[in-house]
Amino acid sequence: MRSIFCPPIIAKVALEIGIRFSLHHRDRQAMSIFDWIVKKFGERSELSFATISATALIRKGFLLEAGNRLDEALQAYTKVITRFADREAMTERVAAAKFNRGAVLEAMSRPALAEKDYLELLLSFSESEDERLRALAEVSKRRLNRRR
Repeated sequence: MRSIFCPPIIAKVALEIGIRFSLHHRDRQAMSIFDWIVKKFGERSELSFATISATALIRKGFLLEAGNRLDEALQAYTKVITRFADREAMTERVAAAKFNRGAVLEAMSRPALAEKDYLELLLSFSESEDERLRALAEVSKRRLNRRR
């Protein structure tokens, strides 16, 4: 009989707890949980752990961004991109991290780097079959047009 306390379930429950903490403005607790997830499961190669780790990093990035800790938010999003860019199953998470990194770069007055992320999203996903990826490409296009 398989234990209900197997690592994928623990990681998933921890992520849910972190998300709930963040929704209730308990940012320190949420970030501690997100950091724990990445430390404990971030190097595992299985897709379930990669997905949970990427989501934890993206959620941490949101919290850091909201707290005006832009350098740290940039690092969180960049970790998602560098760790998971070569995994096709992680495309949506990498695209979300790239879009969010672009927004942080704009907030940091680094428009050329933000444009690079937005342009990559536009070129990669404007004709995607995935509706969410097409939506990211469309918003990226609007951000690029706004800059011109």
